[in-house]
Amino acid sequence: MSHRKLYPTDLSDAEWSRLAPLVPKPKPGGRRPKYDRREILNAILYVVRAGCAWRLLPHDFPSWRIVYHYFRQWKLDGVWQRIHDRLRKLLRKAAGRQVQASAAILDSQSVKTTDRGGERLQVLAAGWTRLRLIWADGAYAGELVEWVRQLRERRRIELEIVRRSEAATGFVVWPKRWIVERTFGWLNRCRRLSKDYEYLTATSEAMIHVAMINLMVRRLERRPTF
Repeated sequence: MSHRKLYPTDLSDAEWSRLAPLVPKPKPGGRRPKYDRREILNAILYVVRAGCAWRLLPHDFPSWRIVYHYFRQWKLDGVWQRIHDRLRKLLRKAAGRQVQASAAILDSQSVKTTDRGGERLQVLAAGWTRLRLIWADGAYAGELVEWVRQLRERRRIELEIVRRSEAATGFVVWPKRWIVERTFGWLNRCRRLSKDYEYLTATSEAMIHVAMINLMVRRLERRPTF
């Protein structure tokens, strides 16, 4: 790592020791890379947290072109997804929980249409074998109920529609919805996620993965977020 002044987004030694085995190594042969992987990752974390454009990356980091190249390549190769999923498993295990969740939440503010909701459910049903219960808000009542019934022939998944109480007036925290809002609160600490700046949905998804990777690795090392 270079001897520059540290930024609050920089990885600690303990955090890097967790991430290093998950980050792709330089290809064998050829010349030695000018910048190590830790410094490239530090630069990516800075962009996501500070919300700056790639070209505005401070000059004491590697060139923005190099940093963006690795961000994009690791997005295309599924690296961000794999690191994210690995840390999530470690964090759940550290909390004494099963590696896979048995319940999920589908929020219509995040997934705007029923068709998109159905796509997400198919992904959940295929990849999350312990999944037994999905909470969804009232926008998904109707067609999605039957869709859930057809997801699996065995180990059926139950869909529970969470509704606002008819007796409620004014602002009311909906049951389970607060979990979604809490997650949005975590993500919105990263200024790059405060608005949808990205042209491609896959890039937005990669930015979210980077933000959650930073959050989870800090929690694993009991280092406060900022």
